[in-house]
Amino acid sequence: GVGKSLTVSKIGKYLNDNKLKVLLAAGDTFRAAGATQLEEYGKRIGLKVISQKQGSDSCALIFDAISSAKSKNLDVVLGDTAGRIPNNKDLLRELQKIVRVTKPNLKLFVIDALTGSDIVSQVEEFNKEIGIDALVITKVDAYEKGGSVLSAAYLLKKPILFLGTGQKDQDLKIYTPNLVLDNLEL
Repeated sequence: GVGKSLTVSKIGKYLNDNKLKVLLAAGDTFRAAGATQLEEYGKRIGLKVISQKQGSDSCALIFDAISSAKSKNLDVVLGDTAGRIPNNKDLLRELQKIVRVTKPNLKLFVIDALTGSDIVSQVEEFNKEIGIDALVITKVDAYEKGGSVLSAAYLLKKPILFLGTGQKDQDLKIYTPNLVLDNLEL
């Protein structure tokens, strides 16, 4: 519900528009429509998506996507994973396995600006479990103030890379402090 799959496709489009060859991996095999959703986004932006049926091994799927990308000399694999809440230990173990096996170059934590003050505890928990490298904040168009977002980034010393500002493929902005500060009217 935070917009992970849409965000993965937006980042894919951004990278593709900047001359990188991108492959999307529909690793959200937990949700019934997880793969279908990313496949639709991929079609919309013209990117290939590797997917499997619901219940498939998410880690194996992402690992296979990386292998495929290497064999085709692609630049980037963006792996979408199932949404997680910190107290769902099975899903957290799956995410830890994905990180351990695929050794990603960058682990982005996608979080909804509407989360409010709980954003800090969520980011702290996931950082402890898998080591987050950066944040992407979605739904900034619905709640542009974003003070808790700045708190999470500051407390954890993690950069914010992008802001999701709507439902369209191009509704992704590279984060700059002024975007949030102007909305906070500081």
